[in-house]
Amino acid sequence: MTFQRRIIAAIASVVVISVLAVCALAEYNARSAVVQSADHSLVTAAHVNGSEPFGEESPITGVFFQLVMADGTSIPTKGLPVDAVMRAHASSRMPELIRTIHFRAQTFRQLLISLPVNTRIECPNELRVICVTEMPSVQVFSLNISGQQEQITDLNRNLIVVFVVMLAVGLALAVGAARTAVRPLVRVTADIESIDRRKNFSLRLEEGGLDEIGRLRRTFNSLLSTVEESQVLQQQLVMDASHELRTPLTSLRMNAELLQRSDLDSEEVHQITDDVVSQVDELTSLTRDLVELARGEHSQGDIEQLRLDEIVAECALTANTHARVRNISLTTDLHPLALDGRQDRWERAISNLINNAIKFTPAGGQVRISTDSSRLIVEDSGSGVIPAEREFVFERFWRSPSSRSQPGSGLGLAIVAQVVAEHDCTIAVSASHDFGGAAFIVTLPDAVGVHHPV
Repeated sequence: MTFQRRIIAAIASVVVISVLAVCALAEYNARSAVVQSADHSLVTAAHVNGSEPFGEESPITGVFFQLVMADGTSIPTKGLPVDAVMRAHASSRMPELIRTIHFRAQTFRQLLISLPVNTRIECPNELRVICVTEMPSVQVFSLNISGQQEQITDLNRNLIVVFVVMLAVGLALAVGAARTAVRPLVRVTADIESIDRRKNFSLRLEEGGLDEIGRLRRTFNSLLSTVEESQVLQQQLVMDASHELRTPLTSLRMNAELLQRSDLDSEEVHQITDDVVSQVDELTSLTRDLVELARGEHSQGDIEQLRLDEIVAECALTANTHARVRNISLTTDLHPLALDGRQDRWERAISNLINNAIKFTPAGGQVRISTDSSRLIVEDSGSGVIPAEREFVFERFWRSPSSRSQPGSGLGLAIVAQVVAEHDCTIAVSASHDFGGAAFIVTLPDAVGVHHPV
């Protein structure tokens, strides 16, 4: 079922329920009014005819009075037939009863009042005399309400006509309201389908007003901006990756061609094979980094309670071998630092930060990794990052002009930034106060906005 048909069905249902409720209420009120009026007349007649001693007669128009004995006889004998209910009330003292009966296609409302033996009462006969009941009996007051019932029947017919008319009007209003409500949505859908056909994510919808449709348009425009940005980043990643892969692939090809020559001595072959192994390692590292970046900021994996200080200790222990080879002092100052996250991602990010610090620290320099209750800090005694370049260091494939001769693809810090963003943390780079080089500071979400001196 389409959205428009659902709206029509909803409005039509409301109209049907409302009209049915109004008709039912009108019929109930009319029937209740008839019954209450008849009951009032019966009770009034009983009060007039049953008072003792009797005064002047105050007859109630339309009320017919019978006196029914326990043996089933009635005075007057002509009138409504005596039934089991009347005899039961005549035989024993029972509470007053008001009921509706049907006799010869007519409807009557009756009031039954039990009378004990020796009750003085005005007998309903031609003489209208005071008599004393010789046996238990029941007073029966009857009122013909056939005319009122016919009026209620006519009212029901009119209500059916009203229901049909209101249903038709309601359906017409529902169709009109649905078309009016859906028309802006249809236009939005058409605009979105047009963008989809063109595959041009730079197009935007007209934002419209402040209503729900305008909100939908603005939300979709925001989504289009995200998709366009993602597409641009994807294209840029492919272009940058192609550029980075071109150099090692070209070198591999050249070395392979050299190995095809038969006039190489063993030393030259050994040198070429060393170059091939180094270039394969570079390609492997680049491929691993590209795969890591392709995982996005919402990678798969179990989230668990982590101790970053313990992960830092393990990563520092692994990196210490490389630091000793370059005569770099690698120290740690670790305090408990916990958060919820994915361990493999944090291991990669912390290793990248430490290896980056070792890479840009000259021989004999220092690298220190420290943690406190809200931050992870990696400092080195290298040349640091000049302020003009700090906003670029976390971009993919970006390398400072002064460090382009260094090995690497420029993806390490991009992966760090991705992991940090995935866990709602922040990362910043500044100058190390103690060592004079760079200081990379990762701040946990709860501490964002709190200033800590480095």
